[in-house]
Amino acid sequence: MGPVPAVDPAPPARIASFPVHVYSADTDRRISECGVCLEDYAQGDQYWELPTCRHHFHVACLRVWLESHSTCPFCRQTV
Repeated sequence: MGPVPAVDPAPPARIASFPVHVYSADTDRRISECGVCLEDYAQGDQYWELPTCRHHFHVACLRVWLESHSTCPFCRQTV
């Protein structure tokens, strides 16, 4: 097994450009859980929806991921 290729973090300016959404069970019926921690969204949770693939994650979960990756944690599309 060879070395694992290095992965670049997402640019901070790109991360800062993501709008923060606030989960509401009344209006966000198409989403139910964070794809990183797999916890159900609770009323008032903040989440990001990635503009390239439309996958969504808690802001805190995705922020940790993007500090060391420049891709969606679900589909690996570049953010």
